[in-house]
Amino acid sequence: MEETDIHKITYTIQQFRDHLEVEGYSPRVVADYPYNLKFFLRFLAVIDLPALADVTADTLQQYQIWLYGCKKKDGQPLSLETQRARLLCVK
Repeated sequence: MEETDIHKITYTIQQFRDHLEVEGYSPRVVADYPYNLKFFLRFLAVIDLPALADVTADTLQQYQIWLYGCKKKDGQPLSLETQRARLLCVK
């Protein structure tokens, strides 16, 4: 992903966070959604997707499979709730 895409995404995530705050979402949602979006960006870097515009339904399915295989620092798999939360914020 190009540097300009990364800057655009970072800016967009901040705008999204501000929007959640203005709309009155809970402090947890305001903090968690942007945090979880960063995992999606990490995945896009892993698969070396050239641009955010290249995300497809297949990309999202690959992300879901990738999350299923992710481990926490202690080696345990991510809970289904964590996987769901990370997918939900991409929606």
